[in-house]
Amino acid sequence: MTNQGGYSENRKYPGNIQSNEYIRELLFKLEVYYKATNPDFGDKTEKDKEIRSLLAISLGGRLFEAVAGWAIDHQVGLALAGRGPSFRGHPSVRASGKIADGIRQNNSHSHELNGRKAIKLSPKVQRQALINILQGAVGIIPAHMHIDLIESLEALQFGYQSRIFEHQKASNKLKYRQRQIIMKCIGFASYMQARDGNKTLRGIEIVEAFGLEGERTFNNWMNTSIKFFGEFRVQSRMAWARDCGLVSKNHKARVRKGNNDLAEEFARNEALYGDAAIADAALEFKSLSELTRRKSRQAK
Repeated sequence: MTNQGGYSENRKYPGNIQSNEYIRELLFKLEVYYKATNPDFGDKTEKDKEIRSLLAISLGGRLFEAVAGWAIDHQVGLALAGRGPSFRGHPSVRASGKIADGIRQNNSHSHELNGRKAIKLSPKVQRQALINILQGAVGIIPAHMHIDLIESLEALQFGYQSRIFEHQKASNKLKYRQRQIIMKCIGFASYMQARDGNKTLRGIEIVEAFGLEGERTFNNWMNTSIKFFGEFRVQSRMAWARDCGLVSKNHKARVRKGNNDLAEEFARNEALYGDAAIADAALEFKSLSELTRRKSRQAK
């Protein structure tokens, strides 16, 4: 479906790219950071360069989403269908028509539409999506890293380790993945607090979903996470989750007035922080805990 501007009404991205006010604002901010961090102007432009570099990457990502987010959706949709990019074939092979059927299947609009849906993707699909997207990510990923990164992801798809993704042995008693899940839990609690308008963190509910008990457990999770990851990272995780929770709270209020314009953002937030995400995290945590206990018993 298209409107008079010639772009799909199904796309959330701005259609009239060159005249879009949102895109102009992003470009203006990027130019500000570009000038404020330029080494040509000496030491004075070193001030806040790290945070400005991250903000510039974030703004660049939002700009990319606005002008080419549909392309990301399409590549995710291809991964959902178990397909990789067809253009990697040599031009002479493509021209011969030998892979015409594969190209035709890859061109279907259904991939973009499916790839946009806020659904949980399996690790295999996520890896394939990254492989697909990275094919065109020269410039976003430095050229000297580009091929190695793609080949390392492809190796994982076939069950092989790679130089880039080879893990370092952890010396900590609690597995690193468990620590990551605990960090997720802190985000869950912060999201629920903001979404539902509570005065305090909903830590006890998260702990109980994990089959554990007591506010002390959640407080211990907070303290150990701060020691392991640092307070800056923990507080940032909470703040990002809180932002999403406030958007979801706003969505609920608008729905009561008959306005559903934040439905997509709400669905994405719930996929990240809602009941299903909490249940998945709890299941993985329990599985890792049982694996740890089993290995401990075998070692005795």
